[in-house]
Amino acid sequence: MAKARQRDDLKTRFAQALAVESPWPARAGTAIFIAVLISAVLLGVGPIKDRVGDLRADPIDVVFAWPALAGASLAAPDAPRTWMPEDERWRLEQIVRISVSLDPFDSDSLQLAQQELAATGWFAHGPIVRRRAHGLIEVTGPWRAPAAVVRAGANDLLISADARLLPITYRAGAAGTLPVMLGVWGGPPMTAEGELVYGARWIGDDLAASLRLLGALRASAAFDKVQAIDAGDFDREQRLTIVTSDGARVVWGHPPGTGADGEPADDVKLARFESLLSDVGWIHAGRPLARLYTPYVLIDETARAADP
Repeated sequence: MAKARQRDDLKTRFAQALAVESPWPARAGTAIFIAVLISAVLLGVGPIKDRVGDLRADPIDVVFAWPALAGASLAAPDAPRTWMPEDERWRLEQIVRISVSLDPFDSDSLQLAQQELAATGWFAHGPIVRRRAHGLIEVTGPWRAPAAVVRAGANDLLISADARLLPITYRAGAAGTLPVMLGVWGGPPMTAEGELVYGARWIGDDLAASLRLLGALRASAAFDKVQAIDAGDFDREQRLTIVTSDGARVVWGHPPGTGADGEPADDVKLARFESLLSDVGWIHAGRPLARLYTPYVLIDETARAADP
């Protein structure tokens, strides 16, 4: 009897010890609570993220890494630091402002801004649109630089050195000091609906040849007197003509790099061109037509100056 009572007491104490010392019920409850909490967080991550986006959204401030103007570091502090026109800078900034949302988690709107900027034709590739702190939107990328304009009816269309159409159109003769490409046979790149495609290459051997000549003339001390390149005779004779700011016409001949039979080398033509342009009397004597591609420079004494 005593032994039976002892066994019962032992069982009772053992059960009490388990109840006090075993952490299992508490741990189980904690685990269940954590699981419920995690589920609640996961189920609510969308609304939470939206709420955080609303709280952290700042007004958008757009900053472009604009193309630098040559010699800008030597200019006066208030002088323009880029060749990009002010109204075009404003237009590009508005494209970003319209495309990018205030939500700091929204990457789709950044991609939309990149696509819209790429469609302007200003970027050789890219661009890259990044979201920085405090609502700052940063735009970087390699810019295409204007090289000339192509005369198309009553307008002058801006192009790069590789004949890519850029999104600025001038009325004929209003492009300032930019050289004019005349007599170009083909039209600008357009969609089937007749819309200009900026950033697309202007197709045509005559324009490509004219731009090669323009590039060769840039190394000349007389380049500032080059007003236009006329490709009107290119299809028929493969010859290009330089039109100077004084109205003179200097027939270069075949485009640079072609090595045409019977024509002097390109460096000889370039030296002849500089010699002619340094002779002020040549223009004032009323002999504004010369040919550089012949064995000797030929001057047409009956020709008269004509504006491009």
